Amino acid sequence: VVSNEEFLPTPQTKQQKEVEALIQTLASQYGKKTGLNRRDFLKTSSGMAVAFLAMNQVFGKYFSVHAEETLDPSAYAELWPKEEFIFDVQTHHVAAGKTEPLFFRGKMMAWKFNQELRGRQPKKGDLTFDNYVKEVFLDSEVSVACLSGV
Repeated sequence: VVSNEEFLPTPQTKQQKEVEALIQTLASQYGKKTGLNRRDFLKTSSGMAVAFLAMNQVFGKYFSVHAEETLDPSAYAELWPKEEFIFDVQTHHVAAGKTEPLFFRGKMMAWKFNQELRGRQPKKGDLTFDNYVKEVFLDSEVSVACLSGV
């Protein structure tokens, strides 16, 4: 189980433990066939295919993945879009009514993550949903984003 440190995750279920063990086993097997150790294999599109297959095996067929993708990266390339697809799995939007000094103090620290923000004072307009959409979808290369419940 992995945490983003915003909260402590609940313990793994029996099924989640089963998926994890299956991924490790399959990644070791397929990794050997491709000349990679498990860790390096899991960094490939074939490793991702193994993870999807393991989840399908435990939870039922949900992900569209083919066994050929576990050994042949070109099998993935044939089936999926050729354009780059960016899925931001954790974005945040703060309600525009949030004007607490601590929030704006946090926004002022953003320059540590993005040097272009150095010296720029945060404005209330930064908190509008319109600005969120602009920043996430228009001013970046994100295709799909999840909006966190924080």
